[in-house]
Amino acid sequence: MKGVCILFNRSRYLRRLIDGMHNGQIKVITGLRRCGKSFLLFKLFNDYLRGIGVPDERIIKVSLDQDVNAEYRNPDRLSGFLRGKLVNRVKRRKINPKTIGTYLGYLTDSFLFRNVLRYDVKGRRYFEYPSKYYCEDVGLRNVMLNMRQIEPARAVENIIFNELIARGCSVDVGVVPFTRTDASGNRHQERCEIDFVVNQGRRRLYIQSAFNMDDPEKRSRKIRPFLAAPDGFQRIVVTNSPVKSWEDDKGIRYCNVQDFLLDEDIMR
Repeated sequence: MKGVCILFNRSRYLRRLIDGMHNGQIKVITGLRRCGKSFLLFKLFNDYLRGIGVPDERIIKVSLDQDVNAEYRNPDRLSGFLRGKLVNRVKRRKINPKTIGTYLGYLTDSFLFRNVLRYDVKGRRYFEYPSKYYCEDVGLRNVMLNMRQIEPARAVENIIFNELIARGCSVDVGVVPFTRTDASGNRHQERCEIDFVVNQGRRRLYIQSAFNMDDPEKRSRKIRPFLAAPDGFQRIVVTNSPVKSWEDDKGIRYCNVQDFLLDEDIMR
């Protein structure tokens, strides 16, 4: 029995290329190796150009594959870094923190990770440190760890982040200060985080990733940053629980991750 080949037309990315064809700008397609960049250009976009009547002699293809930086790589040390060993060495003062920053720079420049800044929602300013990092491909991270430490909650959060970036959003991690009163009546100033402060043009919304919302205490902890935020931007909780999209009396919308990934209108 012969295998079946399924063609995924990547309509979102193809449409972006088509919409920007005549704006006079050079387009750069970035991403991990073998994620489909060449297929998008040399097959899908090429077929579109031929379909609208562009002759073959007007379509120029140039291969730029070169491995010029191989001599500068240290795969053993990089592998150790990805497994967290170098982070542990920092704690034991066996490696300079600047070295960690250098490696993180290499990883983001190589599109393996993406650096996300923390944003003070009330103060409207960015924190220089610490940043947060998300994997461009969660599968690569899992393979590097030999499929151990899958951590479903973190994986879902990472997937939501990648989807937001794919939709053309600018994403920050939100930091919101709030006052907590303990059992003795004492007040404490603390900080909580909004997983994603999402900007689409002039529009902003807040998104929390919650793997499980069955526990009322977890639900209260997840929506606390929303209630502490000093504005009325749209607020969404994306959960792995099989729930239908609904909105509570505080104006917070809840939806499951499958609906969020398949329906961009949920963000509208």
